[in-house]
Amino acid sequence: MKHIITLILSLAVSLSVLIDGEAADYAGFQSALSRSNTLVTSHDKDCFEILTTENDRVTVRGKYASKTVTDFFINTSVFSASKSLDTSEEGVFTAVFSGRPLADKISATAYTIFSDGTYVGYRIEYAGGWFFGGNGAVTSAAELFEQRSTASEGVAALYVCGDNIEVERASETLKQLRNLSNELTVGITDDYKKAKALSAWVAENIYFDANTTSGDNSLYRVNITHIANSTGYANLYAVLLEAQGIESAVVHGSAARDHYEELLTNTYPHEWVVFRYNDRAVFADPAWDSRNSYENDTQTKREPVTTCFDADPLALSFDHRADYAEERLFFPTNEFLQRGEQITEAETTVADTAAVTTSETTADTTISVADTTVATEPTDATDTDVVTIPLWYYFAVGGICVICVILAVVFVKNIKQNKP
Repeated sequence: MKHIITLILSLAVSLSVLIDGEAADYAGFQSALSRSNTLVTSHDKDCFEILTTENDRVTVRGKYASKTVTDFFINTSVFSASKSLDTSEEGVFTAVFSGRPLADKISATAYTIFSDGTYVGYRIEYAGGWFFGGNGAVTSAAELFEQRSTASEGVAALYVCGDNIEVERASETLKQLRNLSNELTVGITDDYKKAKALSAWVAENIYFDANTTSGDNSLYRVNITHIANSTGYANLYAVLLEAQGIESAVVHGSAARDHYEELLTNTYPHEWVVFRYNDRAVFADPAWDSRNSYENDTQTKREPVTTCFDADPLALSFDHRADYAEERLFFPTNEFLQRGEQITEAETTVADTAAVTTSETTADTTISVADTTVATEPTDATDTDVVTIPLWYYFAVGGICVICVILAVVFVKNIKQNKP
């Protein structure tokens, strides 16, 4: 009997240590973050949210010109939750969420739900009150753009043609892409609106290749197949901007949703774009906004989102890390090849390295910030009181319950045996 009681107490202590250990690890990570009470998701006046926090209250106002907001909530169980939402026909909305989480320190996601079943979500922290934590993974767009390097003509030629370097292939590919850029921007005079239209087209019409983590992402192949990983998305968007005379650079770094704690140290290769507009530098990531996928020879088309066009660095840093920016000028490739210059082995290595992209960067559902299927809509924990509990917790509690049952059986048996 004493041994059984000792075993139960040991299991209970171990379970407590595990829970406290995980909480302490996360508290340590959270304390290293910078704290902000305001999050501006994007500087696009037709597609943005401004979230502000004050103690247990989160207020959001914004506009989605092409969508209708139907709900706003934070996906964690809270004490005495309340929320409200007001919308207008122009896509303008305001919402308020109030509630203190069951845990003292947590991370959660603030979700905005749309009538078409898509949604966007942004990471939010709680420690004595709601706030947005900054990890410094993405510096300002202007800083990245000013510090950009320039890819050599040989590297640019590889991005255009792939392994088969031919003057005719480069010339025809670039001609078609210039014509496409002109068609997509016909009647548009403002460079910002041109850039937005081009980003939207790439996000809507290119399919993320989920079958491979690298491969041929040349403009030649992407133009024909409409299949790419993030390098292909970024280069295609950059060449369409170049055709309009808009300066840009490709940002190389990492991107992964649900890996925020490891984003600064682990590598999930990803590329997106920063471009110049008047005196500003603007981020755009059509690969992240795209929901299309290509897998097992099947193209699956989904409604894109626009969360990463003109995204604020803080909002982008929740799932992106910027390492450096590189200007890639594609249209001079024709002259380079016509001169008969040779591409060096070093240039081939550079292009191959940049083209490697993990399968966790774009179309993978584990990192999607939006989805077109209503069934995958996040659960509002304020209505259903859903709490995420790790699997080991169930095993631990189950084990204790089994031991308690055994203890009860032994106890009853001993009573019967000692009964006069």
